[in-house]
Amino acid sequence: MKLLDDIKLPTSKSAPILQVDDDSIHLKIVKHFHHKSGISNPYLTFLSGDELIVYLKKICEDNGEAPLLILIDINMPGRNGFEVLKSIRELNCFRPEALCGMLSSSEFDEDIEKSKRLGADFYLTKPDNGGDYLDFFIDLASRIN
Repeated sequence: MKLLDDIKLPTSKSAPILQVDDDSIHLKIVKHFHHKSGISNPYLTFLSGDELIVYLKKICEDNGEAPLLILIDINMPGRNGFEVLKSIRELNCFRPEALCGMLSSSEFDEDIEKSKRLGADFYLTKPDNGGDYLDFFIDLASRIN
């Protein structure tokens, strides 16, 4: 799963990888494969777009380290993934560092195009198996080492 071939990644091993998804079981599965991959970057999860935005605003206020990567589920109650992405891109303190990837079960062209228009760096259909997540994190680790 070589999704990040054309994307320049920061080399920080301390910058966190963030993921927002309203499915706590999905987040636990992804966290397992993050850990299993051996990537040293912390993995932080959020169950809503509002929680993520509050966290990111706090980092901005404190001049904290920008996340390495933010994975955003599209279909969430309340603030959906498109709205979350738009809010992140409006936080000037993360431009251009914050890499944002949309993570969805949707393969609709209109979702992919809307993601690009709003500033997503890539679009990933949620993998059907954990091995794909493991490959994703191993690939990510190899690019920042």
